[in-house]
Amino acid sequence: MYVLTHLVALAMLPAGIALSYGNPVGLAKLKTRFAGMLFRVIGKRVEVSGIQYLEKESGYVIVCNYPSFYVLFALMALFPNASFVANRILRRVPLLGWMLGRSGTIFVDPKRPRATRRAMDAALASRGTRSVVIMPESRRTPDGEIHAFRRGFVYLLRHSNLDLLPVSANGFYTLKPANRLYLDPDAQPTPIIHRAVPNTEAKALGDIALISQTESTIRSAYRP
Repeated sequence: MYVLTHLVALAMLPAGIALSYGNPVGLAKLKTRFAGMLFRVIGKRVEVSGIQYLEKESGYVIVCNYPSFYVLFALMALFPNASFVANRILRRVPLLGWMLGRSGTIFVDPKRPRATRRAMDAALASRGTRSVVIMPESRRTPDGEIHAFRRGFVYLLRHSNLDLLPVSANGFYTLKPANRLYLDPDAQPTPIIHRAVPNTEAKALGDIALISQTESTIRSAYRP
């Protein structure tokens, strides 16, 4: 199943490349279809809680824990118009890295904070109020626990008018952690969307308080 999901991704890649040229609506629809197909392939239905907190016209900094690579697909389906913050290593992947760049992915290097800030500034300036997905743990959890959050999402909030939207990615670690090759057939991926924090309220908090509050919110509803 794990190999099959990668084959599905490769099969849909040409369509993504074509739609990345001036067809954002079509690209968003393809992302939703692509993510839905992947979960159908592995026999899973993603059950989302908290949809009622989403405002159609609002833009968000979507902050989520990172238990599994499959959570990226779930977030892609939930927020097809959002850009993702991703490690610059992905840019080197043939075709995929190029398409990610075309679709607005913000490539960052955790070891080069100044370059990361410049990349975020450029993306925010060109995107207006579009949402941004970021996983502040920066790497998949090795043990199912939520690990310390980096400050990248704080920077995005302070340099935009986007609201903060915490998401707890439940069941994804059980489905497929980083250190296991097979998928667990009994896992139930269930993202939980929390109530958004208005940008003005987020900016009123200090960095440490904002990180702590966000992490606490996500942790409060999290289960591996």
